[in-house]
Order: sequence, then C-alpha cells, then structure tokens
Amino acid sequence: MSAPAALKVNDLHKSFGAHEVIKSVSLEAQKGEVIAILGASGSGKSTFLRCINLLETPNAREVWLSGEMMRMTRNRRGEIVPQVLRQVEGMRARLAMVFQGFNLWSHMTVMENVMEGPLYVQGIAKAQAREKAEALLAKIGLSDRADYYPAPLSGGAEGPQVRRHRRLDVDHRRAPSPDRFLREILPDPGAAGRSGGCRVRRHP
Repeated sequence: MSAPAALKVNDLHKSFGAHEVIKSVSLEAQKGEVIAILGASGSGKSTFLRCINLLETPNAREVWLSGEMMRMTRNRRGEIVPQVLRQVEGMRARLAMVFQGFNLWSHMTVMENVMEGPLYVQGIAKAQAREKAEALLAKIGLSDRADYYPAPLSGGAEGPQVRRHRRLDVDHRRAPSPDRFLREILPDPGAAGRSGGCRVRRHP
C-alpha cells in the first residue's frame, strides 16, 4: 500500500464578494516532490497558498497532511472555521510558508529571528534552539552575521542584501523543521495576457 500524499488539497474555492478568485483548484504532492503554482499576477497563486493553512478563509476546500485531514466546520454565518483549533495549530507547525516579502522581526537579531520558531512553536530548550540556529546560519554562510539586525545585513549593493534577507527568511521558516513548504514566488512571466486563474504543475 502506497504512503499517503505529503500534502493533498481538494476542490479549493475562494471568493472576495462576488469575485471568484480560485475556482476548484486541487493538488497532490508526495514527499520530496516540488509543485509549482503558475499564473499571471492577480490570478490567485498567493491566495491559494494562504487558504491552505488558513491565513485566508476559503469558501470550500479539503486539506490533508500525510493522510490526516484538517477538520473544518461552518459557523452560524456559513464561514469555514477550524473544528478543532489545536489540530489546525499543530498542522500549521508542520507547514511552513515563505512569503514574497521579508518577514523578519526588525527588533531582533539574525540569531533571535531563526531561534524564534523552535522556541515558541516547538517549545524546545533555548540551548537546543541556538544550536539548531547556528547550524542553519552556517549552512547559508551567515554565521558571522548572527548578532546583526536584519536591516544592515549588507553594506553593499541591493542585490547581495536582498539575497541575504531571502536566505535568512527561508532559514527563519526552516528552523521549526516543518514537513512541507509553501513558498510565494513572482508571477509567471509567460502568463501575461493568458485567461484563467492559477494552475498546478509538477516540477520535472
């Protein structure tokens, strides 16, 4: 018997008022598989990702992580809400999301940013969180910047600074050891002028 999909989304719909942004989009990803969500700017790619872990409330959808379904119900207004909040929180901890923008706490150092997830999401000991953060920073070449704040990470051109922020933001999300990543990227350049919403494509 084959293992359940690492992430499965079935029949996701999302509307803002009368405007339906996402129309019955589904995907299934196995462990280690890379799935791309393609579409022009405004086609609903980011909204789709945000609906998976309930940063946006979808109008309809089913989500499974490794065979466990995220249990939802409807409130008195007919909105989809978590049936068991603790279950959703636990599943969110296994489902990291990296945004297009840099989501770093400006008042905290590089080290503190990377330690935050393991400390407050996983509740691990501070010494263990620091050891984990040091290993991640060494892997991306930012060990010497551990005590810097995010803003002055680079005194050089914007390119190197943006790349350092991006690497740090990814490590900031990786630190709690999520099982899966949802990552926002730029619009599909080939989608300009093409009708329709976002599409799912497997990476070869």
